[in-house]
Amino acid sequence: MKLNATLPKDNGLAAIEGQLLKQPDQAVRVVAVVDVKQITTDMDTHDREATARITAIEVVRRDDEPSFDRLFREALAQRTGAQQFDFPPHDDDQAPVEAELLELEAGVGDVEHHPDCDGDCLDGETIDIGEPDDDPFADDNDEVAA
Repeated sequence: MKLNATLPKDNGLAAIEGQLLKQPDQAVRVVAVVDVKQITTDMDTHDREATARITAIEVVRRDDEPSFDRLFREALAQRTGAQQFDFPPHDDDQAPVEAELLELEAGVGDVEHHPDCDGDCLDGETIDIGEPDDDPFADDNDEVAA
């Protein structure tokens, strides 16, 4: 089997390109969807070989890694019988990867950290950003649902 090296134009790796350039030795977990781009047949032997194409690829968020690791190990064990797979350790400087993912999700250039966040609000924490009546677009006569 071969893998086509072209990624889709809109792909999740774009969010971490800067981090990959800064830390090329740091492994990043991704999840991808593939299909077949082409099938090649050797006319002498009639052997067929598929060339897979990545149709979608996204970075696994740090807080989802335990679930990803479990699924990966289960799939590997089912396919090969291997009971162990050692994922490369994270560098201490993993926060920029998550910050770049947040940028992409928010559609902004720079991530601004909220003062109530101790710098680690990337794991689904909820931070208080004010009361509903602080909304400059809210009409004074509108009821705000809690």
